[in-house]
Amino acid sequence: MHDIIYIEQLETEAIIGIYDWEREQPQPLYFDIEMAVPIFTAAQSDAINDTVDYAQVSDFVCDWVAKSRVELLETLLENLSHELFTRFTGIQTLTIKVSKPKAVAQAKTVGLIIKRQRPR
Repeated sequence: MHDIIYIEQLETEAIIGIYDWEREQPQPLYFDIEMAVPIFTAAQSDAINDTVDYAQVSDFVCDWVAKSRVELLETLLENLSHELFTRFTGIQTLTIKVSKPKAVAQAKTVGLIIKRQRPR
């Protein structure tokens, strides 16, 4: 059993998409991230170094996504999950949801959700 550290509606921008208009300027992306993390040690020590710092995760995701240059959300999230597991060793499982509100004019938003476990 793991506890969940979460981030909701983390906003950043990226150049992403398969259409020419999507490649011309950054468009907003919104991330919901759930990270299964054992918190027992942090709860006992009251030390941020014994857990996953959601502020650091948020900063990392915003910076990394803004610099990425892929066409598909599938590629973006697969690569992002790998980077998060590499950088934040306390994360055991991840659920990442990304919303791309400007992708389909008739929809409020579209997106993708992935669930991944730390590679063994």
